Amino acid sequence: MMTPDQLERIRTANSGPHRCETIDRLLDEILELKVSRVVGGVIQTSFGATAGNCHQAAWATLLGLPISDVPNVSVDTPKGHDWQVVENEWLRTLGLASLYIDLREDGSLPRINGLPDRTPCLVGGKSPRGDFGHTVVGAYRREGGSHKLECGKHWLEWVHDPHPDGTWLAKAEDVTFVLVSDFTKLTHMVEQAAKAAGVN
Repeated sequence: MMTPDQLERIRTANSGPHRCETIDRLLDEILELKVSRVVGGVIQTSFGATAGNCHQAAWATLLGLPISDVPNVSVDTPKGHDWQVVENEWLRTLGLASLYIDLREDGSLPRINGLPDRTPCLVGGKSPRGDFGHTVVGAYRREGGSHKLECGKHWLEWVHDPHPDGTWLAKAEDVTFVLVSDFTKLTHMVEQAAKAAGVN
């Protein structure tokens, strides 16, 4: 959870002459807190190739939300619709957006300049339990860490597996990062979460 000082700095960061620099520094601090907090995150409640909600549980973990507040787009997206579009429509209500990146054939990440170390993300790929997909929570690392997956010159660190057996992925295939699309909505969401947690 963010501190009252961080909440106040988010409010003032929107209008100052050094807005971008202040926001970048704040987001770095938030990301660091987020990665340290998601350990022991949300466990999925349904399983299987067509009914599993690992992706829903991963988003709930990453954003610190109850799983009931997160749509299960992998299962519930209407036929003929793009689940990633549906997902971003939901994220937009929180002032957020997702950036989905396919890993290269050799499993490496495309070059990403300036991404802070320990940036949290979702990592998707092949499930170790069968011929279907699975999603876990990870963190981008500039250097190696525990539960690490080498991706060229970069690393992905395993942070939380929503499946109770904790066997992660048989093969990582894509990474999803969170972007801020509307700072006003995001600030409101953070303030509401802080209020619910008793942070004044």
